[in-house]
Amino acid sequence: MISHHAKIVAIADVFHAMSSNRAYHRAMPFYKVIEQMNRDMFGKFNPEILLEFVNRLMATLVGKEVRPTNERIGTFVMINPYDPLKVLLKTSTGIMDLRMEKEWQIERILG
Repeated sequence: MISHHAKIVAIADVFHAMSSNRAYHRAMPFYKVIEQMNRDMFGKFNPEILLEFVNRLMATLVGKEVRPTNERIGTFVMINPYDPLKVLLKTSTGIMDLRMEKEWQIERILG
């Protein structure tokens, strides 16, 4: 049986591997990492741990700068608890609601 702590570490390790540049592959866009991990939720990961990981990860990003796929820089303002990738961003031109802007995703976390 795999310990609870090992399951947590496995999720964090997969996230880090997918979202980091490596000698054998480039980092995946942030939204693709989260989408892929969510697709693997019921096969490779413990669903309860993965949901907690994603929710806590997203909560740490409030106030951080990001680059969406439309190349505008924005700051995380609020996270949608029902769809964590569909956030509100504050940009130089106003508020961008990714729930309404279906074609835009979070490409990179900048800082």
